[in-house]
Amino acid sequence: MITPLKNRSISFPAKLPFTAGSRVEPGAVPALPMGIINEVTALLINCVFDYLGVNRIELRCHPDNRGSVVIALKLGVRYEGTLRQYVSVPGKGLADESVNSLLSSER
Repeated sequence: MITPLKNRSISFPAKLPFTAGSRVEPGAVPALPMGIINEVTALLINCVFDYLGVNRIELRCHPDNRGSVVIALKLGVRYEGTLRQYVSVPGKGLADESVNSLLSSER
């Protein structure tokens, strides 16, 4: 079971119930020190693959979000491309979004 951290939560929105071949994308990650967030993210990835039977996890972020990019690379997530002017950012207009993924078979 994935449980929320004290006063913080990590969400994996996806169509429920999970079925083999499902895809999930982390929706929120708490602000924790880098070493801890790497371990928490790795644990969540393993739980999603092992216990929920999900086939693909997508990590999306702004291409300049170095923290998210570093975590993704350390966890073996593959860069797939950048969606140009894909997401609307309040007060800033359209922004690019980097798409990264990890398949269950790639761990």
